[in-house]
Amino acid sequence: MEKYSLQHDIDGSEARHITTQEYYCELFTQKETIAKNVEYLKQEQEEVREKTWDLYDQKDEAREKFLVMNDHVEHKKVELSAVELHLEREKRP
Repeated sequence: MEKYSLQHDIDGSEARHITTQEYYCELFTQKETIAKNVEYLKQEQEEVREKTWDLYDQKDEAREKFLVMNDHVEHKKVELSAVELHLEREKRP
C-alpha cells in the first residue's frame, strides 16, 4: 500500500472497516429508503397532475362564464344604442 501513498491506521481517523454483511445490510436499507421515497414522489406527482387538470377545468369554466358575460354586455350595448337613438328621435321637433 505504501507504493500507492496510502496509509494504514491513521491516528484520529473515524474510518472503520465494515464487514461484507454490514455493507450489504446498509445497501439494502438505503434501497428500501429510496424505494419509499420514489413511491411518495409518485403519489405527489399524481396529486399535482390531478390539481393541474382541475385548474384547466376551472380555466375552461371561467372562459365560458367570461364569454357568456361578454355576449350579455354586447347585447346590452346594442339595446342601449337603440334606446339612445329612440330618445334622440323623440327629442326632435
